[in-house]
Amino acid sequence: MHVTSVETLGLFKHLPTWNITMQELRHMPILHFCDLSNKHGGEGLMQLTIQDCDFKELLIYGSGVSLKHINLSGLAKLKQIIWPAETLPIECFPRLASLHISYCNSLRSLSWVLHLPCLRTLTIQECSAMEELIDPVDQMQQASSGLSTFPSLQSLSLSLMAKLVSFRTCPLDFPVLSELWLEDCPKLKKLPFKSSIVNNKFMDVYFNEKCWEGLEWDTTIRFYLIKFL
Repeated sequence: MHVTSVETLGLFKHLPTWNITMQELRHMPILHFCDLSNKHGGEGLMQLTIQDCDFKELLIYGSGVSLKHINLSGLAKLKQIIWPAETLPIECFPRLASLHISYCNSLRSLSWVLHLPCLRTLTIQECSAMEELIDPVDQMQQASSGLSTFPSLQSLSLSLMAKLVSFRTCPLDFPVLSELWLEDCPKLKKLPFKSSIVNNKFMDVYFNEKCWEGLEWDTTIRFYLIKFL
């Protein structure tokens, strides 16, 4: 279903919808996920694409439970994705498998992706305001949950991230990561990996020269990854 007007969007809370593409919606600063699909006792929204819209916030209230694929592109005003204080992001997106975010130049972090149980692909491109992938405050709140980090993530791609300095303040687990792409992240100095990353079976690794040379390496990890370049 293709949506280009706010009036059409208002109809979706009454309809069972599995795939929505939203483009060029103006004068609507907040999008409530609960307005996007009515399950009617079955599956809800599974695939969501939002392009070139004016949203400043995306509000999630347990309504993304069926979503498997999200693509956000050209949301220049989007600053944050919010979930209720009494819930964890994994309760909102227990089935999300792929997340692609590009040209969202006001978005500052993606803390909510840290523990998603089914997330296999994470691609982030040209989000020029993002300095840390995981906000330190959110990091502390989620650490108390005892959940593993990126338990299913197989593919991680970061490119054209001019201000990205770090993923978070301490190393993370990536138990099944097999594809890594890093390009034009000039301020990124350290990869977020624990030493256990050398046990991963990589299939595809790419760094452009500036990224590779600019990183402050753990020697063991460097010599392990260089085999896959």
